[in-house]
Amino acid sequence: MTAGIDPIASNILNGMRFSNDPAITRYNELKRADGGASLSTDEMAAVASYLLEKTSLRYREVGGENQIAVVEKGALIKLKQPAFTKPDTTVEPLFPVMNWSFTDVGQAVGPNIHGPVIFIGDQFERTRVRVDGNYFVGNEFRNCMLFTRSGFLTARDMKKSS
Repeated sequence: MTAGIDPIASNILNGMRFSNDPAITRYNELKRADGGASLSTDEMAAVASYLLEKTSLRYREVGGENQIAVVEKGALIKLKQPAFTKPDTTVEPLFPVMNWSFTDVGQAVGPNIHGPVIFIGDQFERTRVRVDGNYFVGNEFRNCMLFTRSGFLTARDMKKSS
């Protein structure tokens, strides 16, 4: 059985795409003989590895090291997977601010918010907005003063950054 991005794998397994790979040749022999029931787990892993390799040539999101689990009667018999690196925990989480209205509030991001903010669909009017270190998606700015750590942005700066 295949899953995910499988048109290439399905075509190979159904004989619609020729392969002279030994694992596929063996798979086809046993498929004709007994429906594939006598394939060993190592032979199945070889078939899966070949299908992964061929699929990754067309779809770049497929690939990486093989991760193979052998499950028998609901119990894990064997697990082969690479060692994964620990995630970077030094990245500060984003503080989301969605659909808020900031009018005449002085400064939109005050000292009580620590870390980067992602503004989504907010409205800013007659307000100072610090832009560096924050993220903005689909917001509206009217008569605002935009600034960074090093100073205020001018209309010329805005043309450069857009």
